[in-house]
Amino acid sequence: MLRRPWSCARIPGPYGDPPAPAAVIERAYLPAPEEVAAEEEIVKAAAADAGAPALPDGRFVDAAVVAAARRTLSIARAHRA
Repeated sequence: MLRRPWSCARIPGPYGDPPAPAAVIERAYLPAPEEVAAEEEIVKAAAADAGAPALPDGRFVDAAVVAAARRTLSIARAHRA
């Protein structure tokens, strides 16, 4: 199960109780399409290179950046379905 510490299901009080505001709050924390595209680029670079992956623009990313990109993509995919 995906752990979402920011999930509005855990927000007490008037902001997290009703379902309609909860959906709005949760959508506000989802990654933007541009962010998803950037994270997909990082994951693709990591899959293509076993060492320190390089992005098309020449930037290198390490294992922590790749892990964060995978985490962001899993959140985006979980809410897309």
